[in-house]
Amino acid sequence: IPASVNYNGKTYSVTSIGQQACINNNKITSITIPNGVTNIGDRAFFQCSQLTSIHIGNDVKNIGLGAFQFCKELKNIVIPKGVMSIGLVAFSGCDKLETIIVDKDNTIYDSRKNCNAIIETSTNIMVVGCKNSSFPHSVTHIGNYAFAHNTSIKSLTIPDNIIGIGEHSFAYCEALETISIGNNVTEIEKWGFYG
Repeated sequence: IPASVNYNGKTYSVTSIGQQACINNNKITSITIPNGVTNIGDRAFFQCSQLTSIHIGNDVKNIGLGAFQFCKELKNIVIPKGVMSIGLVAFSGCDKLETIIVDKDNTIYDSRKNCNAIIETSTNIMVVGCKNSSFPHSVTHIGNYAFAHNTSIKSLTIPDNIIGIGEHSFAYCEALETISIGNNVTEIEKWGFYG
């Protein structure tokens, strides 16, 4: 993604990636989103089937709904300190995702205890997970769609510190064979394990 573009003799800074800008593009293998870009639009990189790596610039504040959904070759995510909003299913269906790191200076999200997940700091809700995610003791809820469409999870142990499982949290996890749910779960919202 360029930091600026020239048009009719004028230079314009790139500040946003539009909705569906690169949807279904099977030629993109890596993306660097430069500083100066503050927004990644809804489904901007939806189903970019060959995308293996992304670098998100420090000025990004919003990652839209389904922005990287079904990027099945994506292996790592680093969420920079400026991100304040991550849309539902932003990384859903990224089956090969192995590591998720949130910059330690981010005030909205964290990946405490090297948990390979994105946690909303103020609520202790895990909002994005992957096959290598763990559940720190301070996490109490698994958010809506947190693991949806992840076909690489085969077994799942939800510890006793979890009290709630959100809508579609594990929907369409088609390889999931065994589940152990902790003793303190009091609510599994609709379609929590659908499909």
